[in-house]
Amino acid sequence: MLPNPKLGTAMGIFYIAGTQHVSNMSELFPTLKINDTVKLIREKENPYDAKAVKVITGNGEKLGYIPRNFNHFPAFMMDNEEILLGEIRKLQWEQERFSI
Repeated sequence: MLPNPKLGTAMGIFYIAGTQHVSNMSELFPTLKINDTVKLIREKENPYDAKAVKVITGNGEKLGYIPRNFNHFPAFMMDNEEILLGEIRKLQWEQERFSI
């Protein structure tokens, strides 16, 4: 994610983790476009990561998660009522992962 006046402050550029667990990713990936807005959803009850932040499309399709080593600050902000969005800046699906 890069600075974009319509989205506010950028927190970083990162790949989306867990895409290999999204069953319809091979159909979903071709529909994604550079500059598409993605929503970040806090998942406090995630059994694998207490700081989990899910990444979904504007249509509500799950893409994956912010990687564990980057999710502490976004999780903290969302736990304090901040609404966070992202923007797809790069589409590269390699080894069952892609970057935003």
